[in-house]
Amino acid sequence: MKNVTGLIRGVLAHRAGRHPDDVRAWHNLERDLDLTPLELVLVTLEVEEAVDVELPAEELATLETVGDLFVFVTRAVADERRQQLLAHVA
Repeated sequence: MKNVTGLIRGVLAHRAGRHPDDVRAWHNLERDLDLTPLELVLVTLEVEEAVDVELPAEELATLETVGDLFVFVTRAVADERRQQLLAHVA
């Protein structure tokens, strides 16, 4: 999932006007990166398109840190891949 976290870091860095290496897991999305809730939605839409997974929008409000976003997306990607595998096997 390292490539997914790298993707997320890059998208967040672009939105926050920073270098990806300056985006850390402990950074608060609003306070440290100055992202508005709308910008967070735009970040997730961009990530959704890149990884071809639908992210549950109702959970976005619970995300506070970059690490929270990493977990949110990697869990959704893993769930989607598991469902695809099960559908393929069945």
